[in-house]
Amino acid sequence: VLPAPLAIARSQRGRCRVVLAAAAAAEEPFRDGDARVAVVGAGPVGLFAALVLARRGFRRIRVLDRLREPPGTADTDAWGDVTRSYNIGLGGRGQASLAAGGALERVDRWCKTVVGRRDWPANGGPPAETMTNRRYLTKIIARDRLTSCLLEELREAHPEVAIEFGVGCSRVDFGREGGTVRLDMQHCRRSGSEGCEVEEGATFTVEADFVVGADGVNSTIRDEMASAGAACRAHRLEDLRPTTYRTISIPVPEGERTDFNFSARNGDIGIEALPNVEGQVCGVFLFEPDDTRVTSLADGRAARKLFEELFPIWPTPLLSDEEFEAFAHRPNAKLPQFMFCGPELHRGGQAVLLGDAIHSVKPYFGLGVNSAFEDVVVLGRCLDETGGRLDQALPLFSTKRAEEARALVESQYTLDQPADYRFVAKFLLPIILDNVFNKALPQVFSPNLIVMLQDEAYTFQEVRQKKALDRTLQAAVLLPLGAGILGAGTSALGALVSAIAERIPAA
Repeated sequence: VLPAPLAIARSQRGRCRVVLAAAAAAEEPFRDGDARVAVVGAGPVGLFAALVLARRGFRRIRVLDRLREPPGTADTDAWGDVTRSYNIGLGGRGQASLAAGGALERVDRWCKTVVGRRDWPANGGPPAETMTNRRYLTKIIARDRLTSCLLEELREAHPEVAIEFGVGCSRVDFGREGGTVRLDMQHCRRSGSEGCEVEEGATFTVEADFVVGADGVNSTIRDEMASAGAACRAHRLEDLRPTTYRTISIPVPEGERTDFNFSARNGDIGIEALPNVEGQVCGVFLFEPDDTRVTSLADGRAARKLFEELFPIWPTPLLSDEEFEAFAHRPNAKLPQFMFCGPELHRGGQAVLLGDAIHSVKPYFGLGVNSAFEDVVVLGRCLDETGGRLDQALPLFSTKRAEEARALVESQYTLDQPADYRFVAKFLLPIILDNVFNKALPQVFSPNLIVMLQDEAYTFQEVRQKKALDRTLQAAVLLPLGAGILGAGTSALGALVSAIAERIPAA
């Protein structure tokens, strides 16, 4: 049911045009409550953005998404299905942002808090446990369940917000600067990673004054903004370590703890698994795209044999024949590519981008949705600082977040190295050096890059600056030390040569 301010008119060609009530005169900047808002993307970021905007007085918000509405938060059968949605971790950045937006309490009800990691070694020995000492313990929730939480919060707190699933955006006409934006929409019979299968004759237009693009890494809104002249090109970085995964459901023995991030690795194949609030453990089996050991699995017996070879201690003994059979036939999925957008994240006072539309990273360190929630909070602050003037708030948002997006992506990109000398030189060695120097002089040297990126007290640009300073100071310490060792070695070698020469009889 459409909210009261919406008026529907059908054109002679059968297209349905959705026109919201008239706003202020075009020459007057829109302020809270005046603008007709279209949020494209009803995932966690789009719904959180709608919630933050509604709480700032925007009353004419419509949220649209091409996917189907997810099950309710209490549907435990749905969230135990590993093919339904993968688990994600909310760290300090995400929790602080949700708290600022008034949504953390509801989300927390459906999260499982983890206190550390349990890692099984490749040699089959006992697992190593590492406890977390951060200010925020990570909270685990299925990605689509997080969507359901925010959907329920938005509907309960702001029933005036219209939310529609099963509709995809195909084109955007921005018109003149400061004018009405027209979005061509399509009703989707089915939708997935390849896009929206359009129902025949089911197209319509949404008119808005302010468009929020929260439609993911392959954002239609971003591409249309760029076509309309915005400097918001997507910069995609070469994938040095392409990774594919399949999901897997891992039972937990009675009496075993479930408040860990579980993992096992053998060579270039690994398993990362996270619990849900019901105590079930949902994992991802990570492998290279061309690994025929996995891609050629014909049935459950072959899958069991592979697991017994790679992971004899965990989780193989826990898995049923049915789960092995299901695993053998599950589709492969790819981890996202590193991408950042910029230098602009807006188009005039008409449109802004959030989340994966401006920064995409691999989910190893839990920075995707967490940094996306930070985007929304920063957008809210920009609106506060400018009195709700979109023509000022959106450029301010670009100033605050474009370089942040780049710093996040480029910093994490340095950690995603192939399993060769680059892994040692660019990942392992810097982490070891950071840990050694931080332990010796914590007042001078910051923790390692992974810890810093996850610390909500720092911006990503501050992290990058601090690590650059650390590298300079580390070099200042290590180079003289290395020169001293080399000098001592040279002197010792010279003395040895002289001693040998003295013992050789003259000709």
